[in-house]
Amino acid sequence: YWCTTIDLILLGAGGGGTYAATNGAGGGAGSWFTASLQRGSDIAWATTTIDIVVGKGGTPDEFDGTKATAGGDTTASWEATTKTASGGRAGVAVGSPTGAGPDPSSQSAGDATLAAGAPQPTPGSAGNAPGSGGAGSDLVTQGGAGAAGAAVVLARQER
Repeated sequence: YWCTTIDLILLGAGGGGTYAATNGAGGGAGSWFTASLQRGSDIAWATTTIDIVVGKGGTPDEFDGTKATAGGDTTASWEATTKTASGGRAGVAVGSPTGAGPDPSSQSAGDATLAAGAPQPTPGSAGNAPGSGGAGSDLVTQGGAGAAGAAVVLARQER
């Protein structure tokens, strides 16, 4: 109730890596949403709650090339408003096994900052938290799970 500004940073979850007989493709990185919300214009003075849902990492493929899933969206909701940072795509069949890291590697909104996970180059390994895709397979591993997303909410008074 006392703040004049709410800094909001959302990062979607990374997608799961896939399996292929050679190199399975790594999952995609989650996307960003950032804003510095002004009370009284972007968000009502009467609003006292923002609901945050952090996206879950995408599931990896299980040796058949078809079951990797996309990362979950990270959302912030209040009143009739929802802001979303989309999850990364699932790895698809054959491709580079490196799980993608979010671009850029960090984001800021007002006084808040969030650093993302680095790309994951090790075949079959889970994505680096937060937000990077799981690595794809090599000849002996299955794909890796995507990393969960993240959210930062900072309430502050501007002077």
